[in-house]
Amino acid sequence: MGKNPRIGIYLKQIDNLFDNICNKKLKKFDITHTQFKILKYLLENKEKEINQKDLEKHFNLSNPTVTGILNRLELKNFVIRIVDDTDSRFKKIKVCEKAIAIEPELEKTSDELEYALVKNMSEEEKRNAFELLEKILKNVSE
Repeated sequence: MGKNPRIGIYLKQIDNLFDNICNKKLKKFDITHTQFKILKYLLENKEKEINQKDLEKHFNLSNPTVTGILNRLELKNFVIRIVDDTDSRFKKIKVCEKAIAIEPELEKTSDELEYALVKNMSEEEKRNAFELLEKILKNVSE
């Protein structure tokens, strides 16, 4: 392909830079970007019963990766795992009061991080970018 830009390289650079920005902003909560994404999902779905398999599927992460993330969130008292009454192999994941207490701040931080990605884009550019990223995600998922 010669000197044509490589989309994969750009995506990886964006991911790395965004991850660094996120980790800096999230330092005050003592969580990483990956822990933040899991915690935010759990907070948004706190009325539902969620187990580790749900997280693995939703975030396309391996069992050991999710186990490590949950271990760290549990050590920091953000989540608790409760053995399911009907199937002891499954543990329901519940957010703790500590996580619920900072939910508004996490939401504000999430909005700031999203804005960092699209701050110089028109509404049409945002829509187009989202559509293109959806196509890329679909392509690599097949």
